[in-house]
Amino acid sequence: MANMKSTSERRTPVLIVGGGPVGISLAMELAYWNVESVLVNERPTTSLHPKGSTLKQPNDGTYAKDGASGGN
Repeated sequence: MANMKSTSERRTPVLIVGGGPVGISLAMELAYWNVESVLVNERPTTSLHPKGSTLKQPNDGTYAKDGASGGN
């Protein structure tokens, strides 16, 4: 079992578990709509080998509206 640190209680409308492509996309979408959320992940930092390759071109429109697209 991973080291569990005690934390204080926090209330949030949406808890996102997992910082993979779906969790990150959901967090960005909720932020776009001004919905508070907290994303938790098993790792304390980002991965040395990101898995962003799963975010393909069809999603570009979604990320563009959120201001995260590197495109035009």
